[in-house]
Amino acid sequence: MWAKIAFVACLVTACTLGQPPPHSWHNEEAGVNLRRLAGTYNVSVRSSGYDSDNLLEFFSSADTAVASVPVSRGLTVVALRSDGMLGASQVFDTHEVGGSDDLVAFVHNIRVGTTVLVGALDEAQANLTQGAKDAIASCGAASITGLAYRGSYAFIGEKGGTLLAE
Repeated sequence: MWAKIAFVACLVTACTLGQPPPHSWHNEEAGVNLRRLAGTYNVSVRSSGYDSDNLLEFFSSADTAVASVPVSRGLTVVALRSDGMLGASQVFDTHEVGGSDDLVAFVHNIRVGTTVLVGALDEAQANLTQGAKDAIASCGAASITGLAYRGSYAFIGEKGGTLLAE
C-alpha cells in the first residue's frame, strides 16, 4: 500500500562551539518527500530551542492548513492522512504533569501506517514520561530520549515504528 519513500533532508545544526549549551540553543529540521498512492508531497518540521528563536513550524505541500496548526509549550503531534492533508493535531504541555498521559492516548489512537510529525516548543522535557517517549518511539523516533531542557526536537515517522527523519 505504501510506495517508495525518498528522503530529502534531515538536518541538525549545533552551536558553533561544538556542544550545545545547557538550554540547547541548536535548531532541528526534519523533512521528507513522500510518495503515496494519493500522490507525492513534501513534509517538514522545524524546531529551535527556547534560547534560539523558540520556534516550531510544520509544513505539508499537500495542505496549507498544516502550517497553521496551533503550537504551544510542549510537544505538538500532527497526524497526516495518506494524501498529505491534515488528519489531526494536538499540543501536549509535557512541561506540566499530565501532559504526557494525554499524548500517550492520542498516539495510541493513531492508525498504523499514518505519517506522524512531532515538534518541541519552549519546554517539553520536564514531565515527559517514559510512556510518552515510548508512544513517540512507536512512530519510529530514536532521539526523543535525548530531549534537553528547553531543547529543540523535530521528527517525522510512521505509526508502527518507521523513522523517516529526525
